[in-house]
Amino acid sequence: MSGRDSEAGRAVPPLVRPYAPADEGAVRACFIALQDHEHAFAPEAPTGAALAEEYLPFMLARCAAPGGALLVAEAGGAVVGFASLLIRPRAEPDDSDAVHAEVAEFSVLPTHRGRGIGTALLAEAERRARAAGATSLRVRVDARNPEARRLYERAGFAPAVVHLHKPLR
Repeated sequence: MSGRDSEAGRAVPPLVRPYAPADEGAVRACFIALQDHEHAFAPEAPTGAALAEEYLPFMLARCAAPGGALLVAEAGGAVVGFASLLIRPRAEPDDSDAVHAEVAEFSVLPTHRGRGIGTALLAEAERRARAAGATSLRVRVDARNPEARRLYERAGFAPAVVHLHKPLR
């Protein structure tokens, strides 16, 4: 559940909408929470504060490409999560999709997880991907992040390619 309507006692779904410039601070906080979560199980990953200044303009620029979007989720009138959606044409000859979509960044504040916010963001990303003509929706998840993997699998994602990693340091 994302919340309750105080008069009717009904579950209130989160509002998922396109990013607006006024959302910058809240999206920054969600991004920092995402990076810090990943840093906890991947110490080689930069902290959110170290990366946010450079990464947020990069994320906004690539979401501005045709069909792309930065989606935000509101609960109780506050932005508590976001998803970046990219539309990608076939990049390699052996790719089976002429056009696919990718959820490139995805975050829900830890205090709001388990309330349907991530599910709502993924559903809107899927709706937009279909509307853009994509024939698949892809997402990468760190193998050390089982909570994220469960969310994606509940939303219908299944492993397609496993990338193996070997540090060379």
